[in-house]
Amino acid sequence: MKKAFEIAGYTYGPLLGLYAFGLFVKNRNVNDKYVPVIAIASPIISYILNYFSKELFFGYQFGFEILIVNGLLTFFALLIISKKQLRLLTYIEKWHYLGIDKLRKKSGKSDDEISNFFNI
Repeated sequence: MKKAFEIAGYTYGPLLGLYAFGLFVKNRNVNDKYVPVIAIASPIISYILNYFSKELFFGYQFGFEILIVNGLLTFFALLIISKKQLRLLTYIEKWHYLGIDKLRKKSGKSDDEISNFFNI
């Protein structure tokens, strides 16, 4: 049973990282072609960390927390390869940007007539 949980720590780690990234990071776009590479590399790196943990971490041996380490590796790798998403302009910003306020005042036309003209 312990071996099954150990295997689950390696296989569910990338799923945990992917889920956490999607849940908590809303303003970034991920380069999709690198996601499978990260999902495969993260358990490999976790296994190497677990294998050499006694030497690297002063005698500490990972247990079931390898799942968390694996998920964090995936999460931060996704954060590194992602780019900040451009914010879409709101309608008010579009109207201001296009100078429709001034156009509406000068022309005396309604907002609907102006927006239909500009296909907004």
